[in-house]
Amino acid sequence: MKRGDLAAEKNAGWIIEEGQWYDLGKGWRARAEGPHVPGMMDHNHLYFKGNQMAVINRNRSQSHGSDLSKIPARVLNGLQARGLIDEANVQVEAASLSRSELVPIDIIMEAVERIKKRDFFARLLRNSSR
Repeated sequence: MKRGDLAAEKNAGWIIEEGQWYDLGKGWRARAEGPHVPGMMDHNHLYFKGNQMAVINRNRSQSHGSDLSKIPARVLNGLQARGLIDEANVQVEAASLSRSELVPIDIIMEAVERIKKRDFFARLLRNSSR
């Protein structure tokens, strides 16, 4: 195959389906792949200890009927750090919000962690006063 031969590159993509592998730590690995058919996006197959757990598109949407709720945030952060998925934004449901008013996921996750810690210490204080 000659460099720049787009037809040969496309045909090779059909023959060589396996993409680039990335180690995400603690038993998690990702295989990044390009689209296999028209309309498909770049996507990542996520494996935990050798078992495929999910497939996530570059835009963070599910693919191949996957349940992304099983994927730890640190795995998604690892994909994002490697440029394999886009930065997450969580949109608050309100007709008046513009795109510039989206809340980045890292801010939401930090708030969730703070709430968890606050609730933990509140329970600890209640239990210690009994």
